[in-house]
Amino acid sequence: MGFWNQFKTFLDPDDGYHEVEEEMYEEGNDSSNVQEYRRTPSNVVSFQQAQQNKKISKIFVMEPSVYTEAERIADALLKGEAVIINFRKMEVADAKRVIDFVVGVTYAINGDVQQIREDIYICSPPNYQVQGSFVEDDGSSL
Repeated sequence: MGFWNQFKTFLDPDDGYHEVEEEMYEEGNDSSNVQEYRRTPSNVVSFQQAQQNKKISKIFVMEPSVYTEAERIADALLKGEAVIINFRKMEVADAKRVIDFVVGVTYAINGDVQQIREDIYICSPPNYQVQGSFVEDDGSSL
């Protein structure tokens, strides 16, 4: 054997074995059979569904003229609705009794009562937040 043949045999040994690379495929794992699965979190709600489920908050304006109307004010507060009360049609003594009753109901539900003007109050349940200050015509703050 010549030098050239030894060199050629060294680089490409022909010992009867040939390596063949084969790609292995598992049966039944064809990509055409794979379905895409999209998982959505259970706490995600579509905007349209949220708008349909949205509860409309109400604020009632009441002008009681007799003490028995305090029950209607209390019922609205217990339903979670805010109430603006104008006492201009009531005697001062009756208005004080109504405001005492309403303050008690508002306290029981952890709500808030604020005076807007001399005869006007706003009573709000805990899910309402009233902000700001009210200024009288003479510039004094309530």
